[in-house]
Amino acid sequence: MKTTLSVLAGILLVVLLPRSLAEAFEFYHMDSEMHESITHNVAKASLVIVAKVESVGTPPKIWSGTLAVYQEVKYQPISYLKRPPQQKEVASIVVYHPVVAHSLTVDPQVPKLQDSLFKPGTKVILFLQERDSKLETFDENYGVVRYSDETLQLIRDALRQ
Repeated sequence: MKTTLSVLAGILLVVLLPRSLAEAFEFYHMDSEMHESITHNVAKASLVIVAKVESVGTPPKIWSGTLAVYQEVKYQPISYLKRPPQQKEVASIVVYHPVVAHSLTVDPQVPKLQDSLFKPGTKVILFLQERDSKLETFDENYGVVRYSDETLQLIRDALRQ
């Protein structure tokens, strides 16, 4: 009986483990906080763009605090999901991202944007506003999110409302 249970447990691990690993590392799932934040950001943003990271600027020496501190990133726009009529489509854009300690888009140790999210070639969705003639993300946690079909559909649904 003990051997049978061990064999069954081993089979379950072999069958289920690869699926769990695939879900953990390959599939992207949106939690309720992210869902609400993205829906809010769609309404608040003047510009929502799917883009690829081209390059990342020099990180600041300090975190945002009393004064806002930003790091710039250059992107290649792929598609414009929301834009004002006067906004022209361009080959590249520069976006300023706030570098706020403990936010989801920054490195946990040093004041800089997270390498895995801002690696050149990474496809993302940006929620932007123009301020002082510069494009900025206004939400340090969900102003930029990794591209997924699920997020794209959520944005399209929010734009229809």
